[in-house]
Amino acid sequence: MIEIDHHSSSVIVHNPGRNCFLFGVYDTGYPVTAWHNHANLIGGNAIAGDVSPREILRREINEEFSIPVGQNLAYQPKAIIQVVRNVILSKMMPYKDFFAVDPPVRVKKEPVQVITSIFSSEVPDDLIDIVRRADARRFMCEGNLCAVGLDELRSEKVGLAWCAPVILGNFLEVDMPNPWNARAEELKNPIRTRLTHYHKEFNYKRKSD
Repeated sequence: MIEIDHHSSSVIVHNPGRNCFLFGVYDTGYPVTAWHNHANLIGGNAIAGDVSPREILRREINEEFSIPVGQNLAYQPKAIIQVVRNVILSKMMPYKDFFAVDPPVRVKKEPVQVITSIFSSEVPDDLIDIVRRADARRFMCEGNLCAVGLDELRSEKVGLAWCAPVILGNFLEVDMPNPWNARAEELKNPIRTRLTHYHKEFNYKRKSD
C-alpha cells in the first residue's frame, strides 16, 4: 500500500479558442514564499467531512469565491464574483487522478506525497473578458484570480506553482516549463466517486472521513 499525506482536488479552467486559462495567484500572505506571485490551479485539500473529490473542489471554489466578513480588502462586486464562480462550477468535468510529489520548496521539510483529482472547466470568452478587464479588486479571498495565455506560461512570463506545470502539460499534451522538477504521474483508474474508494490502494496520513 502506498503511503500519502492527503487528497486534494483542483480544476483546469480553460478557454481553448483563446488558449487562455484562469488561475489563482498566491500573494505575499501565502506561507510558502517560493510561490509568491505564482499561479496555480484553483482548488485545495480535503478536510473533515468531505466525501468525494468533486465535493472537495465544490467546497473550495465556494469558499474561495466569497467575500469574508470583516476583511479590510477591496473585492469585485459580489454579483460578478458569483457569476465567475457559478460558470466554473457548472462546466466542471472530471479529468484524471494524479499521484503528485511536492517540489522541494520548503526548507527542512520532506516533500509531501498526495493524490490530486483534476477536473476541467471550459469557460466562454465573456468570462475571460470579465477577468481580463477587471481592476485590481479581488475575486478570491485567498490571493486573486488571473487570466493567462498559454504563450505567457511557456515563456515563463507567468510561473506555475506546485505540480501545476506537469498536470497542465499532461492536459495539453505539451511540455511546460518545470524549473522545480515537480513530479505528478497520472493514475490508471478514473476519478472515484468517494474518497473511501481510494483507501484500499493508498494509506492516507490524513483522512477526511
